[in-house]
Amino acid sequence: MNGTLIVLEGLDGVGKSTVRDGLAAHFGGMAMDSPGPMLRPLMNGWLDALDRDVDARVLTYLAAGLAIGRRARVLADAGHVVVLDRYWCSTLAYGRASGATVDVGALADSFARPDITVLLTIDDSERRRRLVARGIEGEEDRLTQQAEFRGRVLEGYRAAQPAGLGVDVEVDVSGADRDEALRRVVGVVY
Repeated sequence: MNGTLIVLEGLDGVGKSTVRDGLAAHFGGMAMDSPGPMLRPLMNGWLDALDRDVDARVLTYLAAGLAIGRRARVLADAGHVVVLDRYWCSTLAYGRASGATVDVGALADSFARPDITVLLTIDDSERRRRLVARGIEGEEDRLTQQAEFRGRVLEGYRAAQPAGLGVDVEVDVSGADRDEALRRVVGVVY
């Protein structure tokens, strides 16, 4: 498999990073994530400075996603397999679940299109055990412990998106160890 951009989406704790790394190794590709290693250390301070403005948070994550997505697309177009952890759908799903109302439709045309976007899902009790085991970290991690918020995020992932930016396939990795989760995802992307 050459020249492919694969995006993994899903709630915190479903195994996106593990599957991302496994896919990149399996295909001899590159693992990337949004907002990326350069912006990640800056994000908490930046988001705090936005004073809980949900629309501003969405736009901040979209700006980071725009840059990382373009970089990933250039690499894929040069013949690399690129596996990106979080992109457009995550930003919109979490943003809308948090009450964002900003109209981002006009921005969609500027975003690089993945070749496939996979939504990873898992039994929620298993997901929560994973979050607890890693020490529930961020605000979104804590919010997804609430059934109503979690449901709104999942609805956001499954909602209609601009052409080429929505979820193409959903893969349930419940009960799967790392190898089996990877096999399930390889089966839909290859």
